[in-house]
Amino acid sequence: MATLSQDEPGQFSNPVQDHGLSQPRNISHTVSYAQSHVGYDCSPNTYPYATLQPPAPHTFCNSGCIRCFIAISIVSILFVLFTFLLAYFVVHPDFPVFVMDTFFISNFINTSNPKFTADWEANILVNNPSEKLKVHFDGVASYMFYQSEFLATSNTDLSFHVEPKGHSLLHVKMSTNNPDQPEVKQWVVDAMSRDRNEGSLSFNMRMLVSSSFKAATFNFAGKDRILKVYCDNLDVVFEGTGPKSFGILSNGQSKPCSISM
Repeated sequence: MATLSQDEPGQFSNPVQDHGLSQPRNISHTVSYAQSHVGYDCSPNTYPYATLQPPAPHTFCNSGCIRCFIAISIVSILFVLFTFLLAYFVVHPDFPVFVMDTFFISNFINTSNPKFTADWEANILVNNPSEKLKVHFDGVASYMFYQSEFLATSNTDLSFHVEPKGHSLLHVKMSTNNPDQPEVKQWVVDAMSRDRNEGSLSFNMRMLVSSSFKAATFNFAGKDRILKVYCDNLDVVFEGTGPKSFGILSNGQSKPCSISM
């Protein structure tokens, strides 16, 4: 049975003193630690270390967006330019129009002579129907036929252009007196003489024209093209007799020519 000890009657013993708890603790280190932190500002807007600065905000996203925008703009401009050029030069352009304005034949010698001779001269009107493209010509190879029989040829070295909605005159000359010309067959000469005596003689003139289409507003040329020009059924009537006779288009009217690639 537990009992309470008494030192003196009516007094209890002090348990703190008995267990040594009455001795004061040394709390100097606690006080010094608290004092060392006096003045520390714990506010959220204060950075505790003066020597270190927060990193600068990143600008990578902004510069990347600018580069992306520039790249998209360049691609868009190139696409629009390519579409424009495609419409200009790849899509079928308006071909020039060829019209036989005047056709003249002289020195036409019939079968009474040992060799057939004749000279042809033609003035072809070239019209450019395009509103935006000019046509540049580099050369013309011309051929003369009676029906399907070859008579004469010539090559004309020239360089000229026709402005949009403009026109120009092409002059072509051919002759059988050229030593490089093949000899005309006798039955062909006889047939031409017979047609002439009947009042009208018909020729077919063909041309290979080297051309290119260029924009009128800037120096950009399209693909070179060889135009095949057909001036067929050129009916000629003769005036005069003998070596001085000459032939011109019947009724003096111009005649349109057809064209193909």
